[in-house]
Amino acid sequence: MISIKKIINYGIECMSMSLSKSHDIGHAKRIVRHMKNIHREFLEKGYEEAFGITLETIEAVGYCHDIYKAGFTDYDPRSLILEDFRSARILSQRFPSIHSSVKYEEILHAIRYHNRSTIFFFLNRNKYSYITQLLYEADNIEALNYSRAVKGFDRTPRLILNAGYILYGMYILISNIILNKSEYAKEHYRLG
Repeated sequence: MISIKKIINYGIECMSMSLSKSHDIGHAKRIVRHMKNIHREFLEKGYEEAFGITLETIEAVGYCHDIYKAGFTDYDPRSLILEDFRSARILSQRFPSIHSSVKYEEILHAIRYHNRSTIFFFLNRNKYSYITQLLYEADNIEALNYSRAVKGFDRTPRLILNAGYILYGMYILISNIILNKSEYAKEHYRLG
């Protein structure tokens, strides 16, 4: 049986060697921090699904969710095509025994579905896993991180970058009014 520590270390290794300036180890660390903070809030509120989720599971999901994107520069369109499914596939191929337990299947599920459209999450409310919700909210906080956008798209003319950032940011802000469950995420959703 594979240990969850090996999965975490593999994610850290992949993200530390990332070719992407916006999907690097710093991004993964911020995702893990956001997920832990949201999880802590849900534990304090007594959400039943929060109990039984370990911090190691959160770390495994946070460090591995973008391992596919880590293999590309930010300007490579291949990094956008089913990246969440491909990250899960990489993890499955690296650790074939990952399918041997429910806990590991939850990790793969969260990674596989974290970057689906808002429509997916809206239509499937309460059908996706708790850990997927944590990753979804944490990753959307990061999507609104302007300095990360500038770092990742440094060759893009600033006017185009700013316009794209504002449009995408407004989409995230509006769509997540319905989908967010944590106060932490709502407090951290802001442009800039």
